[in-house]
Amino acid sequence: MIATLLAWISAHMLTSALAALVPGAGLAALAVKYGGAVLSFLEGHRKEAVFFALSIAGAALYAWGAIGRHDRDGQIATLNHWIETACASAGSPYAGANGKAKPGALCQARVAQLAGEERNTAIQTATILAQAAKERDTKAARDAAQAETNSAAAKSAAASMEKANDAIGSDNQVGGGWFASLNGTGGLHAPAR
Repeated sequence: MIATLLAWISAHMLTSALAALVPGAGLAALAVKYGGAVLSFLEGHRKEAVFFALSIAGAALYAWGAIGRHDRDGQIATLNHWIETACASAGSPYAGANGKAKPGALCQARVAQLAGEERNTAIQTATILAQAAKERDTKAARDAAQAETNSAAAKSAAASMEKANDAIGSDNQVGGGWFASLNGTGGLHAPAR
């Protein structure tokens, strides 16, 4: 019954539908012309057709599996190369020493050791930087206090020099007090006696 339905469709409707879609379609015309013969051939050789279709499906699955295995093997090779490179960079082989250690155990221990050293170095660096910042802040505060003291001393020396200048008589003779004020303005101190 299915073959009769397909033959009627191919004889009546498919020809006009294909002719409307693609004018002068050679391949479509061949399919319509010989479609009935192919269907009758398949009707008589149903077991062979199913076997052929299953064989094609099996071959496709096998090829798909082979491609998957090839991709997997390539990814494993890339991963192994990366592991070997990482372990060599860490200074330890990936394979166990003389086959005694589990593969990767020495490398894992070396990477853990290096990570611990890096962590300790980071902690020590942070401690040193914090101490240096504290010392810098302490020095800056001390320098600011000293600058304020020096500024006050300079203002006092300038005021003292102005008083000494005002004390100069009409003869323009200066005494020891004037020279002491001049030395104070320059930042010099009188010698201790």
